[in-house]
Amino acid sequence: MSDTTFDLVVIGSGAAGLSAAVTGAVLGMSVLVLEKLAVFGGTTATSGGTLWMPGNPIAPRRNIEDSTARALRYLHCEPGVQLDEAQAHAFLCAVPAALEFFERNTELRFALDGHVSDYHTDAPDALAIGRSLVARPFDGARLGRRFAALAQPLRSLTLGGMPMEHGRPLLDLMHGALNLRALAFLTRTMFAHGLDRMRHGRAARLYGGQALAARL
Repeated sequence: MSDTTFDLVVIGSGAAGLSAAVTGAVLGMSVLVLEKLAVFGGTTATSGGTLWMPGNPIAPRRNIEDSTARALRYLHCEPGVQLDEAQAHAFLCAVPAALEFFERNTELRFALDGHVSDYHTDAPDALAIGRSLVARPFDGARLGRRFAALAQPLRSLTLGGMPMEHGRPLLDLMHGALNLRALAFLTRTMFAHGLDRMRHGRAARLYGGQALAARL
């Protein structure tokens, strides 16, 4: 490819790399993504894929109040004097526009993660819910031949190899509360996982980082 040129060359196919590549493509650039592994998705695809997005437009729909000023005060408590306030402020101000850009131009769709808080909930202006987003579940079969090249999730993020969506039934199972709701949830999930294994050799209902990488 020594005689081939591109407007944008991205190294790595995790969320950051794919986001840059998609943005370039939407803006009309010719884009090349380079990945050292035989699979794509980077550590994004093997992780929970949670996005910390203070001031997102989804939280107010759940009556959760937040502001750029509050998020900035929280950030000041994390790295302290090492915080680059100009960069932090630029990031926080860009959140709404960035989310709107990806939902308008790509397959990315976001949902509030109601089970992930700010890391230090005792810090000033921390929130227990509202700033963490996840990609909505995605049918991996829609990727066609590229589905086989999506990195697999860490086994520790699955239940016996089955990817699981966050929610109350999953929390019940994790704490050993096998109530009717959790049992019905587990039965449905196992049945769907079995069908996916027969059809695709892997789970096709993708959550978290898997869904984020696949949607990008």
